[in-house]
Amino acid sequence: CEVFRHGVIMTKAKEAQLFSSAHAAMSWATNFRHLIVPRSSMNQMMAPSSGTGGNGLGGLDGAAQAGMILGEAKRLPGVLWGPCLFVRTAPKTIPCICGRPCCSGHTPNFEWLEAVAYLADKLRKQQEEEREPGKRGSVDNPRLRRALVIKHFEPGVSLDTIAKDCEQSLSTTSTQWSYIHQHLKQAEKGAWHALSELLYQLGIIGEDL
Repeated sequence: CEVFRHGVIMTKAKEAQLFSSAHAAMSWATNFRHLIVPRSSMNQMMAPSSGTGGNGLGGLDGAAQAGMILGEAKRLPGVLWGPCLFVRTAPKTIPCICGRPCCSGHTPNFEWLEAVAYLADKLRKQQEEEREPGKRGSVDNPRLRRALVIKHFEPGVSLDTIAKDCEQSLSTTSTQWSYIHQHLKQAEKGAWHALSELLYQLGIIGEDL
């Protein structure tokens, strides 16, 4: 929204750059709404800008700033770029306040899961488009591709474990991993550079890109 680009929020940002890097800004934006303790409707009506979402921004100001940063990420030109940055910085689970006896206090972040599925699907289609005529296509196993996308962002799980869980050979899993990891690594590099330039121009981060 142009109001966010040129209005009070942007003026405040330029006066005191709020974030040290694009990564810090994106991390704050993807976590903003989950850092605020929910308030009653009456409380929100009486004090809509109270509460702090980080870096001195809370309530409506914080929501506007977070929305602007996420909007810039979504507008990045690379088809994988925005989702890559979201999966890298957004929480995998979010607080749950349902109060039920079985509640663990957290629930899956479905936006995060959707972004993972989006990346897996786009990489699958991209791989098929790059396939040479007559050459065997890649394995069509959505679960495997999603697991490998997650491994790129959370490298703790071994390929052997993923192969067994997804009922695929280690050779097939390794081949798919090489493709997915390489392309996500390239996408992230381009995305962070592009977002850094955008946020610097908007005065959200400083000169150290």
